[in-house]
Amino acid sequence: MLHKIFTLSTKIKTTIITICALSYNLTAQASPSDRPRDRVNKTMIELQTNGVERQLLDNSCGISSLSYILNKYFKKNTSEKNIFLLIGLKPDYSLLDLASTSRTLGISTIGLKLSINDLKKVSSPTILKTKTNGGHFVVYSGYRNGWFQVIDPAKGKLNYYEHELSKIFIQPNKDYGMALIFLSKNKNRFVDETLYNNNTNRLFLERHQIISPVNISF
Repeated sequence: MLHKIFTLSTKIKTTIITICALSYNLTAQASPSDRPRDRVNKTMIELQTNGVERQLLDNSCGISSLSYILNKYFKKNTSEKNIFLLIGLKPDYSLLDLASTSRTLGISTIGLKLSINDLKKVSSPTILKTKTNGGHFVVYSGYRNGWFQVIDPAKGKLNYYEHELSKIFIQPNKDYGMALIFLSKNKNRFVDETLYNNNTNRLFLERHQIISPVNISF
């Protein structure tokens, strides 16, 4: 009789332990905090600005754009802070300042007035002067299938339709905008997988079938 009671007690303990183990396992699987960090998706902002050195100051967009080109296309391994040491602190910077600094580093550039159609043909790394916020510099990455891609030191990677870029690039009462082209064998790199943080995100949305091209409105 005592043997039967002991055997039954052992079975009950085993059952309780098994239930507890299953319960712990299910809880662990259901808890997001216990999952490896590499399973957590990056935010759109992180993806958009990945590989882009954000400008340090309100007026340093040109310096940051130059730093991006030097690192991305010329393997200079520099930074916005290092360029400040060369160019010095100023209230504003011009394309001429950026060209002079590039020449100091042994890189040839040419400043041109470009129409939006001219810009489509540019295949070398280029800094554009835009009208955003009273004057803002961005890096032009290339043109493909109706899209202009830029690297904005304030926002990251962005895509624009032609009429969208024209609004910020073409000078008032002119048919051209100002650009600084870097003379190099290195060509522009249009990134298909880029995420965008404004209403020009349509390339990513269409590509991933989040919206249909026929639903695009202006």
